[in-house]
Amino acid sequence: MKRYWLQWLTLAMLAVMLVTLTGCRSVKYIPVTEYRDRYVSKTDSFIKTDSVYLHDSVSVFTKGDTVYIAKTRYKDRFKIVYHTKTDTVAVHDSIPYPVKVEVEKGQSAIDKVFVWLGKMAGILLVVFTVLIVYNLVRKH
Repeated sequence: MKRYWLQWLTLAMLAVMLVTLTGCRSVKYIPVTEYRDRYVSKTDSFIKTDSVYLHDSVSVFTKGDTVYIAKTRYKDRFKIVYHTKTDTVAVHDSIPYPVKVEVEKGQSAIDKVFVWLGKMAGILLVVFTVLIVYNLVRKH
């Protein structure tokens, strides 16, 4: 008869230990965005040539009572223009990546009362087990 209540006591202690090992936590992955700024520069260089050839000539000929007018004018203009254009673009990237976060559910007032009662029951259980073991050792 004594052995049966001792077995029930150990089963009750195992049940209490299993209940206390469970928790209210769960792991969730929350997407968090990270922002990165980068600057992209593009440089364009080009050469522009501008040339002007001007040819002007006036020729007047008469043979009798001689009038000879010959004007010839040449102008060559070469213009070389170097252009360098730089465009800078600021790129603002957002990169989402998951973050592992442990989420714990809050306790209500009833849950807090049950936790307190469970702690008291655990303390009483430990005290009674110590007393029972002490009585068993003292009898032998």
